[in-house]
Amino acid sequence: MKERINLQFKQGQPPQLVALARSEKLRIAPSMVWFVIDTGSPMTFFSQAETKILKIPLEGRREKEVIQFGGFNFKSIETEDFNIYMLIDKNNFNITHKMDAIKVTRMSEDARIKAESLPSIMGMDFLKKHNLSLHIYPAEELACLQRED
Repeated sequence: MKERINLQFKQGQPPQLVALARSEKLRIAPSMVWFVIDTGSPMTFFSQAETKILKIPLEGRREKEVIQFGGFNFKSIETEDFNIYMLIDKNNFNITHKMDAIKVTRMSEDARIKAESLPSIMGMDFLKKHNLSLHIYPAEELACLQRED
């Protein structure tokens, strides 16, 4: 049976997923996170703003690479496994995924404020690892992630 996870979708905007993120190891209680589904991104990560809201500790963590996102350079920092809870037909669907966080590199205060307005991204690594496909129906303004059971 195919499971469908409905996404927020409006013309002119990318599909978005509202989910709860939780990490036992980091002692982060379930918190609402908005992810933009970005099939052009090879990786999934929490935005700098979400990293602050969730209070994800970044000190002493491994820096993976510098990535460009929204016209800015960010350091990609490895965190821990997070449980990502999504809603499927009024039932919770839980996926565990090792998440990265991003942290802005040096820049002006004005640029830093703009960079912090960028969203969290759910990229191709997440979709591939969890056998999810993206379906978009623009005429009906509908989008969903789908997975074979």
